[in-house]
Amino acid sequence: MRRKRPNTAGGLGDHAMDRRLGIRTTGVRDWEEPQSDYNRFESTPYRALGDLFAAYQLPRGARLVDYGCGLGRVLFYCHHRFQVPGRGIELNSDSYADALANLESYGRRRKRNIDEIEFEQEYAELRQVRPDETVFYFFNPFSSRIFRQVLDQIVLSLQEVSRPAEIILYYPLETYRFVMRMEPLFELAQTVELDWGFERYDRFEIWRHVPEIRQTSESAAERWTRSPVLS
Repeated sequence: MRRKRPNTAGGLGDHAMDRRLGIRTTGVRDWEEPQSDYNRFESTPYRALGDLFAAYQLPRGARLVDYGCGLGRVLFYCHHRFQVPGRGIELNSDSYADALANLESYGRRRKRNIDEIEFEQEYAELRQVRPDETVFYFFNPFSSRIFRQVLDQIVLSLQEVSRPAEIILYYPLETYRFVMRMEPLFELAQTVELDWGFERYDRFEIWRHVPEIRQTSESAAERWTRSPVLS
């Protein structure tokens, strides 16, 4: 059994870890106008990220995509700790602008190559997944209806360019888990429980695809047609 790696958040609070990285990612941001499909911004706690990576290892050569990345905390943390390049997808214009400001500040403070981190402002469900992207992170950024469409984009990309891939769900809602169980290309590979959490959703789930596992002949459209409507 592989020995667990230490939580390198080092017990620092969110504000202190932000200062170490030279960024600002704390707080909550609601949409100015009510959104039925897109949720408010809230960063994954650094403590949770530390516990995740004490138990789970990013695959070799990973390129991370954070959907609903907010101000970019997950991308900056993974780049700083593992030198993993990444892309953040954020629709909110204010959060997108703040993420770009964080990118400049991170580059000055950490003296790192910020070309390895990119931010895109667009609808996640309309975005085409790039063939170099292999790890996809979600902290409930949108409704399960949108998540289902994004997952179909991921599956299409994996069918076009065969490669291993992983989906990381933080605080996974049952509707997200249902969508994942309906997709035969992915299997639940690992669960990381957060014993300091207070709710049953306080965990990470890692869903994994390996190219040897082939998708059934049933199309995604057929699966969703017979699936109950999720909110």
